[in-house]
Amino acid sequence: MPQHLIRKSDVSRLLQEPVTKSKKFPDGAGLYLEIRRQKNGDVKGYWTVQLSLGDGRRPQWFDIGPVGLFSIDQAREAHAQMKRDRALDRVASRLDAIRAEPASEVITFQKAAMAYLDMQRSHDIGEAQYRDHLSRLKTFVFPSIGHLAIDRIKQSDIVRLLQPIWKGATTNGKAVKVRSLIERVLNTAKLPDGSQLPQPNVAAWSRLQGDLHKASAPVAHHAAMKYQDVPGFYQALKADGSSASRAIMLLILTGCRLGEVIRTERGIGAQWDHFDYTANLWTIPAENHKTGRKTGEVRVVTLTDEMKAVLGPHRGHGSVFNGGASKQTLLNVLEAHGVDATNHGFRSSCKDYLRGPLVKAPLDLAELALGHKRRGVESAYGSIEAVLPLLHDLMEKWSHYVAGE
Repeated sequence: MPQHLIRKSDVSRLLQEPVTKSKKFPDGAGLYLEIRRQKNGDVKGYWTVQLSLGDGRRPQWFDIGPVGLFSIDQAREAHAQMKRDRALDRVASRLDAIRAEPASEVITFQKAAMAYLDMQRSHDIGEAQYRDHLSRLKTFVFPSIGHLAIDRIKQSDIVRLLQPIWKGATTNGKAVKVRSLIERVLNTAKLPDGSQLPQPNVAAWSRLQGDLHKASAPVAHHAAMKYQDVPGFYQALKADGSSASRAIMLLILTGCRLGEVIRTERGIGAQWDHFDYTANLWTIPAENHKTGRKTGEVRVVTLTDEMKAVLGPHRGHGSVFNGGASKQTLLNVLEAHGVDATNHGFRSSCKDYLRGPLVKAPLDLAELALGHKRRGVESAYGSIEAVLPLLHDLMEKWSHYVAGE
């Protein structure tokens, strides 16, 4: 067995050392703990590997993953597995076949992935989401299969790269998003002759579920903050004042879903031309909210003064948060404040307040305030126009409570 140079107790100590630039600490046999200083000043640790690809070529560096995701023992096992893979005859023959093809005819996964992201950025996603996708690929995918030709990637390759992060995938969604991103890349990739890969591709869930055992994983609800704790957190967000903090404040006040406020794969986010400050209404198109995609109906959110204060002056058109907030930046804000709740969980906080002893709102109105379709609501109250003042009253109470008024 190789002699390891880094002790488990050394990891946390090394992460505390002041660094002005990236610094690598060897563990032996090509495994390193790299301390990286981020642009925002944060210091983070990553397990990296230096591997030889043979044929006299210079060794290359590969990321295993961040220290927070891989313990030192897991990093060592991943390193050993990577070395074993490169020693196997089947891997060697695969690399030989790739080298034998003309360079211009090889479509590697990394090349296909970058083409996919560029296409998405020009049509469907903003810059922030582009960076999120690219970060996932660089951290979890490119080190394992980025160099492989897309038609030579096997199902076992996908399983091998997902297994270290799959535990609890239904809870944090990270591994699920990585798998889905790989599948979408392979769905759109084209071989040198212009044809597509056989479907379903090797990252399709229908092919992987037997190996990853998603069905046995526990299903968890979105973690929510107690409504009594929301006002204190809201004041901390107000003091921050960043676009990501303002987006969370709007999520809290409106009880909206993430894709209704910022651009995600499920929605285009809040758009200025959907807001009517005179009528105090925010009309969310059917295609931009979950219930509307099923019913074809718009969602109407009644605006309070506090919501308009968070939004700021009406700018006429365009995206409210225009690239200044993404799923990752919102998660970073929650993490920075030590909050375990998810952004989606604030919908539960809002509902608990409305249904709780301070308001005692009827269930149908509380559900409608969150954008859920409730049968019989219009007939019970006369019309949707008759319901809006009731909803506005509920959201005024929630806004005053959250703002500490």
